[in-house]
Amino acid sequence: YTAYALVRAAQPGALRRAVEVAELGRARGLGETLARDRADLALIERDHPDIYERYRATAETVRFLERADRAAEAQQAQPEAAHFTELAARIRAARAELDKAIDAIRALAGYEGFLLPPAYAEITAAAQPGVPLVYLITTPQGSMALIVPYGAAEPEALLLNGFTEDDLNALLIERANDEVVGGYLPGQFLGGAALAAALERGLPRLGAALIAPLAARLRALAATGVTLIPTGLLSLLPLHAATYPVNGQPCCLLDEFDVAYAPSARVLATAQRELQRRSNGALRLAGVGNPTGDLRYAGTELASICDLLPRNASAPLYEQAATRDALWENLPGATIAHFACHGQFDADDTLDSALLLAQESRLTLRELVAGDTAVLAHVRLAVLSACQTAITDFRRLPDESIGLPGGFLQAGVPAVVGSLWSINDLSTALLMHRFYELHLTGDLNAGLGPQPPARALRLAQVWLRDLTYSAMFDYLERHRQLRATQRLPANGGATATARIPFDFIATGRAIAEEGMLDDPSHRPYASPIYWAAFTFNGALAGG
Repeated sequence: YTAYALVRAAQPGALRRAVEVAELGRARGLGETLARDRADLALIERDHPDIYERYRATAETVRFLERADRAAEAQQAQPEAAHFTELAARIRAARAELDKAIDAIRALAGYEGFLLPPAYAEITAAAQPGVPLVYLITTPQGSMALIVPYGAAEPEALLLNGFTEDDLNALLIERANDEVVGGYLPGQFLGGAALAAALERGLPRLGAALIAPLAARLRALAATGVTLIPTGLLSLLPLHAATYPVNGQPCCLLDEFDVAYAPSARVLATAQRELQRRSNGALRLAGVGNPTGDLRYAGTELASICDLLPRNASAPLYEQAATRDALWENLPGATIAHFACHGQFDADDTLDSALLLAQESRLTLRELVAGDTAVLAHVRLAVLSACQTAITDFRRLPDESIGLPGGFLQAGVPAVVGSLWSINDLSTALLMHRFYELHLTGDLNAGLGPQPPARALRLAQVWLRDLTYSAMFDYLERHRQLRATQRLPANGGATATARIPFDFIATGRAIAEEGMLDDPSHRPYASPIYWAAFTFNGALAGG
């Protein structure tokens, strides 16, 4: 709200200060929860091990005490006053020791800004040529887009006063006579018709009120992409799919721009540095496919993706073999990590959100941000082709950006694909195959070479949205390897399975052909429920 008030006040220097305040608001949630666990400390650990160890130990103490405090709150415990006072005193003392450890790091040459909120010059450096940063803020009085173009001496502000916090809350949860009757949040968890209806009503509202004016300004800036930093509950929404008219036709940001999301400019800057550092090295994919055994196409999704890679460039784990321990053994040296599995968001404790693996094992956000992240040291791209992986904490602001994609970013992975709701696994399998095809090989028929991940995802989403029955079968004819029956590696006794499109045709061709004959131009996946869930998070690559 402070950033919005600064812009409305229109004082000299207010725009720069508003950007710094907006970034500070983002950094506070991330910094307090995650930065202590995964700062850029590799060089300090190497060159100043004593200082690094002091920081690590004090951060761990604070983390332990804060977990104990949260656990007591979650259990609604009523500790004796003496116990409460003792715990509070220990937390204060531990924070004081952590502050001293941070001061010791800041005393080192080159680390003077360690964990300090970034100034405007640092924020604008996180933008890229043609790809501005955009902070989106909604308040009780109205909304605002703070636009930070690359190298700009001054940011810009779009005041969008037709959309208030009340409008956002009404879009998220629809009530009638104090009863919840719909909205995006119930639809996000219920899926199906409830979600489809919420998206049908909500996306045009978002488009008209927020995204259309932003898109117009991005066009005027000749932008090719945008990195969105949504604040508060806006971070729950598929802003890239919000619709608005262009030349009389419905449009969304994905039709015009490469779209990335970032929790903050500081996290984005770290992701950009990591992308440069990890840009070399032979391609290698580590992944899991259908570890819980109940996703019909998840295993074949992973198998068809591995077919696009060079021989011996993948280490897939299927069904019962896809345990957490086996995955952890496969990840070192991998440049891509693909998870075709269930995800689970924990609203009570965000750090317990997890990817569900075989034999009841899990990979949690807590492990990502606080565990041994060396296994992810070469991963350039993590694809969470799973349910609920990009849902963020909507109960406790400002922690709303700490979901599984944020955890992978904080663990050092520079680019992460996640999903905002549970997805139909057949449409997901088709989208994922197209995404990897565009990313790894391109599309000669369309005159495209290999595409950066964000653009490949964008093009795959638009492709799936616009895919007709006729075009689907043409695509399968051009990719006949997808139609060949092939047994998956029988890891852990996994059942042999046909390829995705072959299975689709073999079991449902009569229905599909009937629909195709009735209307070959029908688009079975036009609804945003199938394609809009996927988000790209982190550093946009060039190209």
